[in-house]
Amino acid sequence: MPCGYRPARRSSTRLALRAWRNVEGAPGRAGAALTDIVTVRQWLTDAADIPTYARVRSSVIKHEPAFTLAVIPALVWPNIRVEVEVIAIRPEVEVIAIRPGT
Repeated sequence: MPCGYRPARRSSTRLALRAWRNVEGAPGRAGAALTDIVTVRQWLTDAADIPTYARVRSSVIKHEPAFTLAVIPALVWPNIRVEVEVIAIRPEVEVIAIRPGT
C-alpha cells in the first residue's frame, strides 16, 4: 500500500448492509437459519457508526441472541470498518413419542 494511501470512505449504512448480507447466507449453507444464531460479535472502528449499524442489524436479526459490540481502533485492512461474527446452533430434529403409563 503506498505511503499516505487513504481508501475512500463508504457510508456506514452500505458497510453494515454488506456485512449482514454476508451473514444472512452463512447459516443456510450449514443447514441452519438466522433464528438459530445464538451469539453475535461485532466490531466497529468508529463509534459514530453504532446507530446506523444497529438499525441495519435490527432489520436482519428479529430474535435476541447474545450481542457483543466493541469499538476498536482498526481492523486488519484499513478500508474495513465493520466485522461481524455469528455462532448458530442448529437443533437436532429428533421426535420421541412419550405416552403416559408406558
